[in-house]
Amino acid sequence: MPILKCIVLLCLPLQAFASSSDSLKVQDILIEGNAKTNSAIILRELSFKPGDVIADWPSTVQENTQRLLNLFLFNEVKIESNANRVIIQVKERLYVWPKIDCSTADRNFNQWWLSKDLKRLNLNTQLGIFNIKGQNKSLWFRSQLGYTTALSLTFKQPYINAQKTIGIQAQLYYSANKEIWIQTANDKLQFYSANNQTMIKRLGAEAWLLYRPKIYTYHAFGIGFRHIGIADSAVAHQGNNPYLWQGLSSQKEMNLAYQLSIDKRNLKGFPTKGYLIKAQCDWNTLWAQSSSLHYWQLKGSAAKYWPIRKKLFASIGVAAKYVNFEYLPYNKFQSLGYGKDYIRGYELYVVDGHAFAIAKAELKWRILQKSYRFLPKVKHYESLPTQLFLTVFNDCGYVSNVRSKTQPDGNQLPNQWLNGFGAGLNVVMYTDYCARLEYSTNHMGGSRWYLSFVTAF
Repeated sequence: MPILKCIVLLCLPLQAFASSSDSLKVQDILIEGNAKTNSAIILRELSFKPGDVIADWPSTVQENTQRLLNLFLFNEVKIESNANRVIIQVKERLYVWPKIDCSTADRNFNQWWLSKDLKRLNLNTQLGIFNIKGQNKSLWFRSQLGYTTALSLTFKQPYINAQKTIGIQAQLYYSANKEIWIQTANDKLQFYSANNQTMIKRLGAEAWLLYRPKIYTYHAFGIGFRHIGIADSAVAHQGNNPYLWQGLSSQKEMNLAYQLSIDKRNLKGFPTKGYLIKAQCDWNTLWAQSSSLHYWQLKGSAAKYWPIRKKLFASIGVAAKYVNFEYLPYNKFQSLGYGKDYIRGYELYVVDGHAFAIAKAELKWRILQKSYRFLPKVKHYESLPTQLFLTVFNDCGYVSNVRSKTQPDGNQLPNQWLNGFGAGLNVVMYTDYCARLEYSTNHMGGSRWYLSFVTAF
């Protein structure tokens, strides 16, 4: 471990001392291009205000440009100085997004590609209204038809007080499937369906109080309620681990959560510098008829990103989860293989357990950075900034599952170290749209290409 620390320290770039010619005394701030966005939303993100003396103006420009881009309100941001006046020019995004697209019903695109079953696709219709009244409020409605029928309504208001430190978020959602992930066998999800019958329904609501006392520090306090019901035929086909608490056909849930995030990444969509620390604590209650279960869960992650040279970047990340109850129902026993909690090379597998730890490391070499002609008749979308990165990576992890030692389910991946490595190509458009094509190998010798549309960590 000391050797690793030394390597990391040697890779960190040295910061040059700013010369006196780089200093600037800010007399006033002029914002241009914000036809809709309230100036107060922009000023809230800045590290300076009128009257401040800035010792290193070039570094301040870079930092504050990235802060404003991370609002996801602008396609471009330019900050300049004229004498003692700071001029901020922004190009706003479209704030009303009607959207129709297709998505796969499986955990990821690679799992769906094995079958290429068109019946396992969803047709999504979304209407997003962002930056309402220029105050960065958002409201989006989503409906879904196909493999999953779903409806959801989400509202977010980042600031409700004059100091712009407190916000709120709320969501209502409903979904139904005619197929259910009933158990895990041989480290893969097992599906069950019968007679075109609805197998599972979910109805829920959640509310969050958001607190942001500093630019990079976020707190969130949440409460959520959910009801889950599964078909009687699905109950009869449960595996060794019942899908819901006590093996019944319905379950009510309540969740109390606290989240902490310290986010100093230069760009949230595709970071190349900075760090991110996240921690979450959940207190959960499950009810099934007259029986109830109380348990808590801890989850945390950290990632560090830094430039080694002008076009070469490195990143490392770790994540872990622990649940204090080892015999959760199946729908609460998921560990690796869902969302960003996975090891590259194992995208086609799931690993169940009550605790896990993973680590990821990556090198990225930027081979292209260019803007292309895009939508010449659409304001602020005339060009498409694009970057290409060649990457090499190595991921590893471990999942603890005491039940796999006694239940004959054929799962081999829990309770052993997993290792995946490979290389790939990342395509980044604007600052937050990413696609990854990677060739990965796992510890079992399985190798193949994988496609993903989110950052690895």
